[in-house]
Amino acid sequence: MRRLVKWLLVIALVVGGGYVLLRVREFRQARAAFRDAIQNTVTAVVERKNLDVVVTGKGTVQTKDKRYIRPGVSGTVAKVFVKEGDLVRAGSPLLILENETLTTQVEQARLDLALAEQALANMTGPAGTRAKAELALRQAELDLRSAKEKLDALTVRVPISGDLWRLYVEEGDSVRAGQILATVADTSSFSVDARVRQADLRKLTVGHSVTIQPGGDMKPVYGKIESIGSEGLQGAKGIEFPVKVSIDNPGPDLRAGMSVQVDCHLRNGSKVSMTGTVVPKDRRDIEAEVAGTVKEVRLAEGAVVQAGDVLLIIEQGSLEIAYEQALNAYESAKQSLESCERQIEEQHLRVEQARLNVKDRENAAGKLVVTSPIDGKVISLSVEPGDEVSASEVVAEVVSVSPLTVVIPVDELDVAAIAIGQRAAVEIDALPGKVFEGVVSRIAHEGKVQQGITNYDVTIEIEAEEVRLGMSAKATISVSSKEDVLVVPVEAVFWENNQAYVTKLEDGRAVKTRVKVGVQNDLYAEIASGLEEGDEIVVSGLTDYSVNLRGFRMFGPR
Repeated sequence: MRRLVKWLLVIALVVGGGYVLLRVREFRQARAAFRDAIQNTVTAVVERKNLDVVVTGKGTVQTKDKRYIRPGVSGTVAKVFVKEGDLVRAGSPLLILENETLTTQVEQARLDLALAEQALANMTGPAGTRAKAELALRQAELDLRSAKEKLDALTVRVPISGDLWRLYVEEGDSVRAGQILATVADTSSFSVDARVRQADLRKLTVGHSVTIQPGGDMKPVYGKIESIGSEGLQGAKGIEFPVKVSIDNPGPDLRAGMSVQVDCHLRNGSKVSMTGTVVPKDRRDIEAEVAGTVKEVRLAEGAVVQAGDVLLIIEQGSLEIAYEQALNAYESAKQSLESCERQIEEQHLRVEQARLNVKDRENAAGKLVVTSPIDGKVISLSVEPGDEVSASEVVAEVVSVSPLTVVIPVDELDVAAIAIGQRAAVEIDALPGKVFEGVVSRIAHEGKVQQGITNYDVTIEIEAEEVRLGMSAKATISVSSKEDVLVVPVEAVFWENNQAYVTKLEDGRAVKTRVKVGVQNDLYAEIASGLEEGDEIVVSGLTDYSVNLRGFRMFGPR
């Protein structure tokens, strides 16, 4: 039994020693392989830097504005002011064309305008057709009014309310203009026509109260001196002056035609007496305004009448004919003026059309001087004096040289970080060592897909006299910047399941380390967490070997 145990121990020692020798050999081989891998591996040290995030792109220098110059009119080139390569200002002449037909059309258009304006002046001037038509209409209005008044005068009306005292005509009588037809008096109020002797004239004053004695058993009434005449008349008692006396309240008994005595009591106790006759305060003689034959009498003598009542009607056929003629003349004059106004309106339109025609012709003639529409450089000139050109023919090309533009494609992942107004550095391949400052002026709204990648055109403006169109350029746009952050080469970061990792070297081992990445550019990535300054990391190499080495154990299971 003891012998068996002894042999078993010997066997175990032999097998164990062989295993150890095998593991030592494997370890030595792994360490040698690791050393070889390290020699072929690019590493880097985590360090602090100022990190600028930029977007770069290649493009060509272009112009912001390019114009193909077409004259707009045909003609013969008379003179050329520029040559290719010349700088020009907007509005400066490039060349002059000749076109006799167009020049003649301008002169004819101006003449047509002058004639149209003269015709309008003849219509609207002080002695023009409108003034004559207006004068004729005014005369026709006056004639019509006069004819209407005469026609209305055939109907004779009572001018005031009162009594129809006398009627001097009857139906069938012929009357003349100015003949008295009747007398009407307002008997609602009376006055007294009296006469005072010259000796008593100075004793009376207007407004003096008087007593009026009708005589008999009639009661006296009272009144005032209304007026005293300035011209004396021969009377029974010598020279007498007329006195008009108003009656305050005539009473029911007083009648027109009564003889009365008027007593004016003076302040010294004496009085001045006058004789007079009671008359209506308002009395009118009705006269015929036109001659004719009395056709109808509507009122009888002694009738009580109201103002406006028809007294009688006079017949005269010539007045009715004259009225119709005046009415027709008025309508004709009115139509003539309306027609004149229409003609003037039409002439205004002709003048306006003539002005537009002159403007069009002058504008066309103005195109005979071909000018540059923009500030820029003449890059092509295809005509010379004597050449015939059409209106739509391109005679020159002018491009804007300030500012110039560079259009670069930007990946859809980067374009969101770019904004109008951002600064850019532009390098021109043909001008090495020079960097031009630019500014982002436009970002395309629609992307272009090429080989599965969507890019957006970003336009950058630069000011550079020595740069020529078509030169190759590289633009760099700074979109963000961070100071004093931990960074590693961007190639050192690899991703698995949307998580960032690096391979860190520690104690001769390659360790897969999880990190948090911040901003990054084409060279470096910011490490927000997971590493410290001075850590050594793998940039390239050791990818597969690092996994095997980490799983190696001297003793125990792998």
